[in-house]
Amino acid sequence: MKRFLSFALCVIACVYLTPVTTRADAGRVLPPQLPDDTRRERPDYIPLWEDDSRLKTSGIFTYRILHRAEKAAAIVSVNGKVENLTIPAVLDGYKIVCISIPRLEDTYVDSQMPGKIKDSLKSLTIQDGVQVIGDSAFSGCKKLTTLKLPRNLVRIGESAFGGCTSLRKVKIQDSKYITGTAIQENAFSGCVIDQFSFEGYTSIGDNPFSGSRIREVAFPKIPGIREHSMNIDRAQVEKMWADPYVQSLRFESMGWDYKRGVLQKLIVNGKKTKVQGWNRANIFGSLYTVPKAACIKWAKKYKLTYKVKSCGKMGKVTRRKKKASWKKVTTTVKTYQYKESRRKWKKNSRRTKTYYQVYGKKKKSGTYKLLKTTTKNSYKSKYKYLKVKPVTVWL
Repeated sequence: MKRFLSFALCVIACVYLTPVTTRADAGRVLPPQLPDDTRRERPDYIPLWEDDSRLKTSGIFTYRILHRAEKAAAIVSVNGKVENLTIPAVLDGYKIVCISIPRLEDTYVDSQMPGKIKDSLKSLTIQDGVQVIGDSAFSGCKKLTTLKLPRNLVRIGESAFGGCTSLRKVKIQDSKYITGTAIQENAFSGCVIDQFSFEGYTSIGDNPFSGSRIREVAFPKIPGIREHSMNIDRAQVEKMWADPYVQSLRFESMGWDYKRGVLQKLIVNGKKTKVQGWNRANIFGSLYTVPKAACIKWAKKYKLTYKVKSCGKMGKVTRRKKKASWKKVTTTVKTYQYKESRRKWKKNSRRTKTYYQVYGKKKKSGTYKLLKTTTKNSYKSKYKYLKVKPVTVWL
């Protein structure tokens, strides 16, 4: 098993992988790499892909054998119109380590992906074990709505999902490799995506979302992953938010004017979360954060508009039979906008609705669970023990 992984990943690495930023998380390992002199020689590297005797068909799949002894293969085409497709981790006893044929240094072998599925594919599941999604593997699949990516994905190639205009949610899962998932240039170009969630470590190439519209980009709490990078050049993002667990969010950019992107709303609820980098050519809406947040320094540096939300103190909750009530809490939003003509910051304050989270438990020794989020200052409940907290973060 160990020998198989070493060979398969080395072959894929010399074709696909580009240098990426690393991190020193405990328990994470680098994928095996060939020595530099071996990569230059590339014994059987091109013939491996040009040898048609290695092509086999199984059901709707055509695959290419990478190594017979180690039982490694790559799926290169889907021969049929299907709406729901699962890319298997094992096919005819061969472990599928990648999808589509790569672009080689000295020649270009055109892949049949996505082939006949281009106009029919609606749901795609790639099983755990597949580590590379090749260039243009599923580009142009405009009906593709559901996409499930595998764990331990090493690379998403250039234009792999380019032109997929119906994607609902894309989730990058965590990887055991220190390099995480490399998202190459234009990997999701020209897409329309409801939510893109980074739930694993990634390295970002140039303009991975070029020409795309994304309603929400999420950086949720993932144990062991506290730093993220993002490139919005040439993309339009309605909302981006980072969990308070995130320590650093960096915007990567080439900084060229013609790579202009748009970010309407950035939500940072963590006081210690630092935001770094920004392409001044990009258009920014507002930063939404909490009092004394570290990210305010970033907004001031680039003279970007920011909003700060604060809540008053919560009073005592009184209980009459099943009904609990409390005094209303005042929530204030302060907006800071830099006026270039005056070279000063202008501040506006306004009151906004206060949201309350009601928690309850049945026994004194029990654990509180969230019952409801409400704007009212009363709540009926059968739970014996209740507590109420005003929502101090941006939802």
